[in-house]
Order: sequence, then structure tokens, then C-alpha cells
Amino acid sequence: MIRKLSILATTVAALLAVSAPADAQTAYRWKDKDGTVHYTDHPPPSGDAEVKSLSGNAANPTPSWTQRQAAENFPVVLYTEGKCGAMCNEARALLQARGVPFNEIILATNDDITEFNKLFGEGTGVPTATIGTTPLRGFEAGAWNRQLDRVGYPKAGQ
Repeated sequence: MIRKLSILATTVAALLAVSAPADAQTAYRWKDKDGTVHYTDHPPPSGDAEVKSLSGNAANPTPSWTQRQAAENFPVVLYTEGKCGAMCNEARALLQARGVPFNEIILATNDDITEFNKLFGEGTGVPTATIGTTPLRGFEAGAWNRQLDRVGYPKAGQ
């Protein structure tokens, strides 16, 4: 009987470990026409939302001191648009692989684009990011990794 319970406990523990979420989650914050703020795990009907990437790691659920310091001193904002495609996916994947918490702003309206152009200049494409106050125009993995290293974000897998 004790052996059967031991096998059962081992099986349950293994199933829980395998079923733990490993991928980043995305949360959307948006306002409806009446001004009510909503938080959902799916995009709003209008497509106009502030996007939060909630990355979690079942093996290391609590960020290290280094990660917390980097995130506090050098917050990361990723600017994308709906039709960005592979480049935005690569930028997002790089940040997620390194465990970098970031806010994603999807440029969906003319006002969004006007504000973006004020920050980065006319003709700047997406994806674009800021790491602290440093702008990274366009996606080039080497440049993004160097800047993340420079401000203290751990490398992927650390």
C-alpha cells in the first residue's frame, strides 16, 4: 500500500511539473466606450490596448535581485503594430527568452503613431524599444542584447 502511494505521489508530482506554464502570458488593458478599464487575456474588440507580457518560469518564479534592479532602473517598452509580423515576434521572443519584463505598446491609432513619431522621429519603423531612456530603433538582436547586457539584464537561461 505504501509503495502504491509513493508511486502515485511521484506520478502526480511529475504531471504537475510538466503541466506548469513555461510560455509567457499576455494581458491586455483597455478602456471601453464608456471609459471602463478592462484587463483581459485576449485583445479587445477595437484592437486598441496596452499590452503586458507576463513571463513566468516554473523553475525560477521569482526574479533575481539583478533582474529586479535592471527592471526597476531600466524598464523596457516594446513598440509594435498589428502587421509587424516576424520582426516583432523575434523582438518579443528575445525579451521573453532573457526573462526581461516589458510593456508592449501596439500602435493602432493615428494618435499612437503621432506620439511614436514625436518620441523616435518620422520614418522610424517597428519594432522599436526603449531600455530605460535609450531608444533602439528597428530590431537587431546583437544591438538589443548588448544594451540589455550593459544595463544588467541576465543573459537567456541565467
